[in-house]
Amino acid sequence: MTRRSLCILFTALCCLLALATSASAEGAWIAWERTTLADVPAVGSQWRPKASFESDSKCRAFSVALAHAHAEEVRREHGYDTHMVGDSAFQFRDPGVEGHLMMFVYECWPESFDPRGPKGK
Repeated sequence: MTRRSLCILFTALCCLLALATSASAEGAWIAWERTTLADVPAVGSQWRPKASFESDSKCRAFSVALAHAHAEEVRREHGYDTHMVGDSAFQFRDPGVEGHLMMFVYECWPESFDPRGPKGK
């Protein structure tokens, strides 16, 4: 094998490794629920993982469906007037939390990312 053939083979193997790595990274998506008091930003948010999916598109479809279902559940069970904010979020005034504006947001992130931030040691 010539030096040029070895370089081409090495480059091809590196490309295959890069493709395999990116394909495996695409496979795990987590749907997260973020709960916050929209009118009191200093309070911060609570994040909870809801489900895991093999693709971003499936995760996003789930998030949209979950936001609509949860908004309907809050409306039906508690009688609150919920308002959708985009496709995958809703808000309502909660008299149980001093009338603050509660917001539920459903987002998808790769499994390698945790929206809660870095974990302490």
